[in-house]
Amino acid sequence: MTLTLELAPEEEAILQQQAQAVGLTPQSYAKEALFSDPAHVARRLKKARALALLQTWVDEANGASEPEKDAAHREWSAAMRSLDEDRGESRKLFSGLAS
Repeated sequence: MTLTLELAPEEEAILQQQAQAVGLTPQSYAKEALFSDPAHVARRLKKARALALLQTWVDEANGASEPEKDAAHREWSAAMRSLDEDRGESRKLFSGLAS
């Protein structure tokens, strides 16, 4: 069966963006959205967006200078130590960090 949908330009743009985010063609994404559990489709899109955000952070880090990388590492370590210090349990999550 062939089905033709008339979409407004903004609806088509949304479909294109969401399909691209999960690595599908707009046709495949629309079919998945119709016949899959809506929660599954939402989780897949959320996961794709999270991965895209992480990739931008990786790309930014790869372009950072050594002093910027060192400063970021110190900030990250301090944040992890702070989380451990404020933790209500005695077991540390980040025990490999120096105090």
